[in-house]
Amino acid sequence: MKRSEIALAKANVELRRLATTDPLAGIANRRSLDEFLATQVRLCARVRSPLALLIADIDSFKAYNDAYGHQAGDEVIRRVAAVLGEAARRPTDLAARYGGEEFVVALPNTDADGALLVARGAVEAVRGLGIAHERSGAKPWITVSIGVGVIVPSSDDSLDALLRSADRALYEAKGLGKDTVVLGKAEDRRADGIRS
Repeated sequence: MKRSEIALAKANVELRRLATTDPLAGIANRRSLDEFLATQVRLCARVRSPLALLIADIDSFKAYNDAYGHQAGDEVIRRVAAVLGEAARRPTDLAARYGGEEFVVALPNTDADGALLVARGAVEAVRGLGIAHERSGAKPWITVSIGVGVIVPSSDDSLDALLRSADRALYEAKGLGKDTVVLGKAEDRRADGIRS
């Protein structure tokens, strides 16, 4: 009976891992991210601590897939995910695949300066991969653009404001020529970007 209980426990651990991990990227999936953010908004609101969110998008990814093929594109997703996973260094941080070629890094108890430091480091690390991308439009290698939102949560709509801020900042980063970081201001419910 003991062996079957151990086997069942191992199977449950593996099922939990599969349910929370994106199979391609090897980091947290969207479901896991949603649960994590809901918890962190409540925790940060309770202690009046900032919550930072980075939304990263691989620049000109469709052009990369068209030029190099989907298998190469899958490898880029895995490698960029690994870089972003390393950017989420603390046990309280989370890197997740948001969808397609978009990723999120959630950084509880992190102010704007700390979030920008992490975002800039991630942009540099992706550049450092040196993956050729002749159709990029930004650089001749794979790059990412990152929008950063930071908020001290105070209500149930705080998460929506944070996501909106980071998303608008990402959109601005793309408009500035890609391969950059833009900080949005969640408290204004808009993204007055600061180009890095």
